[in-house]
Amino acid sequence: MDVSIIITSYNYDKYIKESITSCLNQKTNCKFEVIIIDDGSNDDTKKILSEYSHSCRIFSIKNSGVEAASNIGIRNAKSKYFIRLDADDSIKSTLVESLFNSIELTKSAFAYSNYDAINEDGEIIKTISLPKFNKQEIFNRGDFLASGTIFNKSIISELGGYNESFKNCGLENYELILKLITKGHEGTFIKKNLFIYRIHSANMSLNRRTSLIDYGRVLFKNSGYGKFQTNKFHPFGLEL
Repeated sequence: MDVSIIITSYNYDKYIKESITSCLNQKTNCKFEVIIIDDGSNDDTKKILSEYSHSCRIFSIKNSGVEAASNIGIRNAKSKYFIRLDADDSIKSTLVESLFNSIELTKSAFAYSNYDAINEDGEIIKTISLPKFNKQEIFNRGDFLASGTIFNKSIISELGGYNESFKNCGLENYELILKLITKGHEGTFIKKNLFIYRIHSANMSLNRRTSLIDYGRVLFKNSGYGKFQTNKFHPFGLEL
């Protein structure tokens, strides 16, 4: 197995079918699997997932947070690389092929791409063009999206995966990327629009913004990274 796509979901019955379909419709020569971690959803997610029992590997757990759900997916992945996808996001049909070829060629710890941002109705709000990989820029960005990034599974496993000490911190992927960078690992940027990031009321709320800032400041202080800040490439324009 080359790539495992790990979808994590909590009460995203509105979007999860679109997310799964985008994964199953990949145009690639890679051998890939789709793993879905239902993090204790209490909406219609389980009913929807029953339709995919023959095409995806599905794990249902009690609500534990996206960090724990992601780590369960990583531990059960049968592949050399994995891609994590939030269930409200989706990927374009060439994502797996592009990311796999890039990380294989460069031997990087992770590879990532540009993306389109859409609203709750699926309308494109903007197209995000990121700069080439630069450690300082990422430290200044304030976040790093999980969707659309491929990781070397063995490297992530050696680092202990996602930090589960704070449930649904909102910066779990950014924290992981920063840990990779500080350990001397490199990332590779692909100048293609390969995934679709959905901006909606849940990830744009004032409470959400406040909790992200609070956790970011604690993370940077405790890790000795300096001052937590954001730049123009922050996924939804968070300003301090």
